[in-house]
Amino acid sequence: MAQLYMIGIAHSDPYGPRRLDKMLHHIRPEAISVEMTQKGAVTAQRFHEMTLAIASDPAQKEAFLYNMERAGFNRETVEAVFVPDCNSVVGFEWLVPKLYWEPRGVDVYAVDTERARTGIAGTETEYLMKLPFRELTAELEKWYRTVAEGKPPENLSRVVGDFVDSDAAVERRLRDLCAADYGIVVHVGGMIHSFTRYPGNRRNLYQRLSDLRPKKFGLHEADSLV
Repeated sequence: MAQLYMIGIAHSDPYGPRRLDKMLHHIRPEAISVEMTQKGAVTAQRFHEMTLAIASDPAQKEAFLYNMERAGFNRETVEAVFVPDCNSVVGFEWLVPKLYWEPRGVDVYAVDTERARTGIAGTETEYLMKLPFRELTAELEKWYRTVAEGKPPENLSRVVGDFVDSDAAVERRLRDLCAADYGIVVHVGGMIHSFTRYPGNRRNLYQRLSDLRPKKFGLHEADSLV
């Protein structure tokens, strides 16, 4: 039976690509599963290619930033999150394993249901992109600490059924991976799924897999790794 590691992320973490790569180097997995539908994986790849094109063309980059600023988003924050030199933060949980770890022989899987997402991540991203970059990073660090303590977001009770359904599907796939011929399996997904206490005494993904004795980390913990 494989040792399972669960890495909980904030989907809008501007340091997400660097942090995730650092944590994967620390764990050295043989297989990586990602909270991502197949459709979402394709979208992340296309967005990555688009942002690389924008970053390499000053005129495209300026037009993109101008339009985002006119729409009410913070220019500095949008540039840091959407138009970096290498990886867009959008879909980084899929792009980092797919672009840098799969070529090294690590098996990478998109593991999720095809249900519409809950909308929590999208709403938070829109809010964060309107903040100055320094405020965004402060908000995210506060978010990581809060979720690590098990505190649920205010609107989780409204969508907890979607989380439970998604967790049930991911649980089945992770059990299959852990029973396969791997020594170390890593699952990368939203931190709420593995750290937060769900309303109504419902079990989160980490609790569902407790018999496998998984080890869990918040992505922000990568900063303390040597």
